[in-house]
Amino acid sequence: MIHIIDEKTDDILAVLSEADFFNDEYYEDLKAVETFKFFMPANHSKAGFLTSRRRIVIPGEDGEFKEFILTEPYLINNTKEFYTMGSFVDLRKQKVIDPIVLDGQTPSTAGDYVLSGTRWQIGIVEFTGLMTVEFTEPLDAYEAIKTVAQLFGLELRFRVEVAGSKVVARYVDMIQRRGELSGKEVVFGKDIEGIERRETAGELVTALKCYGPVRDDGTRLMVIVEDQEAFQKWNDEGRHLWGIYEPQTENTDMTEARLRSLGQTELAKRVTPQIQYSLKTIALEHVYGYEHEKVRLGDTNRVKDEDKNPPIYLEARVLSVKRSIKNRSRKEVEYGDFIEYSKEDVQAEWKVLRAQFRERLKKAKEDALSYTEEYAYSKAVIDTKDASVYADSTIY
Repeated sequence: MIHIIDEKTDDILAVLSEADFFNDEYYEDLKAVETFKFFMPANHSKAGFLTSRRRIVIPGEDGEFKEFILTEPYLINNTKEFYTMGSFVDLRKQKVIDPIVLDGQTPSTAGDYVLSGTRWQIGIVEFTGLMTVEFTEPLDAYEAIKTVAQLFGLELRFRVEVAGSKVVARYVDMIQRRGELSGKEVVFGKDIEGIERRETAGELVTALKCYGPVRDDGTRLMVIVEDQEAFQKWNDEGRHLWGIYEPQTENTDMTEARLRSLGQTELAKRVTPQIQYSLKTIALEHVYGYEHEKVRLGDTNRVKDEDKNPPIYLEARVLSVKRSIKNRSRKEVEYGDFIEYSKEDVQAEWKVLRAQFRERLKKAKEDALSYTEEYAYSKAVIDTKDASVYADSTIY
């Protein structure tokens, strides 16, 4: 269902049941983009509640709530179309952070500084260290909280809390990693309807000319980094495939060692063709008997398609989710951050796991035998006890 929220009081004004709307689509990705759209008959009695800037709340997949701001209501013939965005984006309009240096900050204290005076507050934080947080230019609160999360290497999650007929709290969580390393296998023919593999070599190089920032005197540091293994594989009749690299920094005092290190890191990304996969998956968790097959944003799964030649074995992360809150079986998942494995890699890992299992089984048997020998009687002792018990019984 959809709760319609008063944008000023946070009270629930009306509730839309699943029969009241259609063609709904929720979208979320790891870049903090969250949208929701749905359609209603233009003459519906509750359509009048849905005006610009009005807020709505929908259920998440695990009991949480998501809040959105209505940005684009359309009337097309006899249908009203409603397009919304995550209400956290409104942080752009709630506060501006002036340039400042905050020493000895945790994500919680820096987040509190950014969010104070807004509708949002810091929720769950998975980090305990201290760092200096510096805002070098004016930022709105939304960009500032993203900057804090990036500085501490955390990912953002936005959620609201509903009690009775009111939204009572809005939280920004900063966590180490969204999703789980579930180990779930996504298999062609079961979870996967289609899989595409694209390999592009347009950006491939074997050497880089690296240029540092322009110094005060107008000169620039330049170093060359090369990859001999890539050169042997990709060279053009004995010539390097060249590229240019300029690190995005204003540090005019950059040393040659630092520039070379940055260049080598960049070159490592460009010495092999870029490989991309596109998957179309099926949501099985809402099918009876497949409840354990759930997939969430940020999860890392294993992808397998053994019908291809050569077979495809991947480890990949869920980058975005598109689903319906009305028809829960309608769900699309986009994967990225792929790590490819060969069949030999998979078989080698299986052998290691099998050896570990055998070792554990052997130890379990040894432990059971040791326990039996310590607490159980041998056959000879049992026979003796049988005889003594029989003798005692004749006396009685």
